[in-house]
Amino acid sequence: METETLDKERRRGVRLSHQALLLLVTLGLIAPSSAHAYLDPGTGSMIIQAVIATVAGSAVLLRLYWAKIKGLLAGKTPETTGDDESADR
Repeated sequence: METETLDKERRRGVRLSHQALLLLVTLGLIAPSSAHAYLDPGTGSMIIQAVIATVAGSAVLLRLYWAKIKGLLAGKTPETTGDDESADR
């Protein structure tokens, strides 16, 4: 029984790897060999701005959910605050 499960997982993994390889080959064949594109300095600053915004947004998101992440990693269950509507009834 256990070997059947392992065989199914292996076949699934092989099938996924074949699909990924087919996708990469297809994209490689349809991609243009040269783009003939010009990237001006404004494009570089826009890329830098996007990277900075991503880092800042991630920091804010981490700050907002830090207590929940810390509790999850410590294995604690989330505490109820007592603001539940069903408690008032």
